[in-house]
Amino acid sequence: MAKTLTGIITKIRLKPGEEGKLLQKAQEIVETLDLRGLKKNAIIRGMPFGDLANYSVLSLSGWLIKNFNNIINIDLLDQYDIWAEKMMRERKMGKLLKTRQL
Repeated sequence: MAKTLTGIITKIRLKPGEEGKLLQKAQEIVETLDLRGLKKNAIIRGMPFGDLANYSVLSLSGWLIKNFNNIINIDLLDQYDIWAEKMMRERKMGKLLKTRQL
């Protein structure tokens, strides 16, 4: 199945012959995530940062299911924080900044 590492779900490992069950297993896992978990898992799988705020929970879940076995890059979480801070400063929202928005 998948392993959780501080809210981050890693790749789904299937037994031989279960390749057709990937979508079903991804859906089962995604259904257990809250919004914060959905966002974290989408970011590390390469969702464009600008799209993250524009997606509804259903759209975010669908994107994550389709891209569940993408290569995971944990460094994208830090890059997202930098990007989000920059966007907030550009929009004069600096007073709302907190450490680690996710």
